[in-house]
Amino acid sequence: MHNYSYVLKIGYNNRSKCRALLKIIGSIYPMKNTENTTDTTTEKDIALGNVYVMTHSFFSDVVKIGCTTEDPQEYAKSLSAKTIGEYSVAFSLQCNNPCKVKKQIKKYLDAQEYVNEFYQVSPDVAKKLLKRETLVIPSLSSF
Repeated sequence: MHNYSYVLKIGYNNRSKCRALLKIIGSIYPMKNTENTTDTTTEKDIALGNVYVMTHSFFSDVVKIGCTTEDPQEYAKSLSAKTIGEYSVAFSLQCNNPCKVKKQIKKYLDAQEYVNEFYQVSPDVAKKLLKRETLVIPSLSSF
């Protein structure tokens, strides 16, 4: 069992401790959503779904970006039930090829990556990237 009182005492400005906390959070639940998919479905097989930007109650400057076939609000609730703190959806968008959109956003944010799908970027910046990529990706797939 982790000592969660330590989590509440660390400052948001201490980057190494924030990384350690995110690793703890990331180890508690699976990073990829596999609840509503079959074993033969991979991320690239998802034709229609949601790309989301979530925030966590412990971190003001870190967002989680991912894709799911579920309702993002329900997915945030299920993540919150498995971890300390609360996840909330800052923005989500239903689109074609959601995992392709997520992958492109991850390329842009590579330098800001904390752990797995967590990034040190404001929700507004992530939202703008998400909107921009959903306009680009469908036109690329039509060629």
